[in-house]
Amino acid sequence: MYQDIAKSTWIFGSSQVVVMLLNIVRTKFIAVFLGTEGYGLISLFTNSINLIGTVTGFGLGTSAIKDLAQSNSEGDAKKIARTVSLTKKIVWLTGILGTVVTIVFSPILSLSVFGNYSFTISFIWLGISILFNQLTVGNTILLRGLRLNRKLANANMTGALVGLILSIPLYYLFGNKAIVPTLLLSSVVSFLRSRYFTKDIQYEKVNFTYKESLMEAKPTLILGLMLSLTSIFTLIKALVIRIYIEQKGGVAEVGLYHAGFVLINTYLGMIFTIMSNDYYPSLAEKFKDKKASFELVNKQLIFGLTLLTPLICGYFVLNDYIIIALFSKKFILITMMIAWSLMGTFFKLISWTQSYMILSEGNNKRFLLNEVISIVFTLSISILGYKYWGLNGLGITYLIGYMYYTLQTHYLCKRWYGFDFNSSSKISILFHVTLASGCFYFVYFTNDLMRLSGILFLILSIALSYFEIKKMGLTPKFKKLILRKR
Repeated sequence: MYQDIAKSTWIFGSSQVVVMLLNIVRTKFIAVFLGTEGYGLISLFTNSINLIGTVTGFGLGTSAIKDLAQSNSEGDAKKIARTVSLTKKIVWLTGILGTVVTIVFSPILSLSVFGNYSFTISFIWLGISILFNQLTVGNTILLRGLRLNRKLANANMTGALVGLILSIPLYYLFGNKAIVPTLLLSSVVSFLRSRYFTKDIQYEKVNFTYKESLMEAKPTLILGLMLSLTSIFTLIKALVIRIYIEQKGGVAEVGLYHAGFVLINTYLGMIFTIMSNDYYPSLAEKFKDKKASFELVNKQLIFGLTLLTPLICGYFVLNDYIIIALFSKKFILITMMIAWSLMGTFFKLISWTQSYMILSEGNNKRFLLNEVISIVFTLSISILGYKYWGLNGLGITYLIGYMYYTLQTHYLCKRWYGFDFNSSSKISILFHVTLASGCFYFVYFTNDLMRLSGILFLILSIALSYFEIKKMGLTPKFKKLILRKR
């Protein structure tokens, strides 16, 4: 099983390194050309559009993948053909719905987010991007559900490259005025890129009328609606936090907050992209076999921790250099916010490995209950954290929120399914969190001489990860994957 995880890690990981490097270049140019205020505008626009897209998208990106992955594992060609045909029809319907809703409510969106009607036209244009975003979701469903991992990885790489080439000249020439056109153009390019990698998928097309599509897709839409509610609450939480920061600290402060999480998502995005792209479909295929699914959860966690710890310790040691390299000296203010948040990613990884199990079991109400309780809790403490400690408080509450979410998810999974981490997972959690915590403490809370101890913890984390990869029997596998002609 480790071999399968390693293979998908290499396929997605190698592409994510390229994507990460391209995003670093893009991030640097945006920071130079737009500054903190430009980052704030991008953050408010993208969160607003993502919220509407999630509401009107009915969670197809998750529910349809589950159906397609199960059909694919059964080798049922007719069922696959029906699912693919139906998905393509439904993404058009939901995409058009999202565009219409955005256009109709564009004045309200402008007033709610910015406090005036000046951005109404901007939201109308961005409404069109929702259609293309949803069509891209449809193509991604095919690639993920059919486990076409290499094509999906290539699609991600080319999308990042084209996005870089398009956005930099626009931001250079037009500054903040280019934000909306760039976001719209990026959604169109993403769709065309995903369409290119799905056009050769062979299946027997099944014709549905729009009425038949809605009737046939009803179970998937209901499942997706339940799942999308969690995403909706998550996006509402993110938008409320950003609006609160804007009201208390201004758009530039929102830009700093957004930049911090851009760095976290860029720097550690590989780990969680792998989980969302391959782990969930694999778990969905095994959900009927409790022993196999439990084994996959434990091994995915250990493998994720093995990759995560050296990356986090490396950031702690090189923190200021990374921020200046990616952004500029103006963004040094978010150093501690990012550091606290990176500690929170340990618990994000632990909680995600478990929450996907609830998702794969198809227990929609349970999944919704788990997510909503956690979201309400984290929103409350985030508002308090920013009120009393500013941006640093948001980093601390990010850590607290995921610690709480991990404990809650573990309790519920143990109660509902009898799941518990095995001894290997528990030992791995203990060692990796201890190393990262030690590095965090010596780098940020001691004098300059003692800060050098952080380098020792980084070396130890690399040694531990290498030892665990070797213990998994993956060192020869990685060598073959790396040296293999592509």
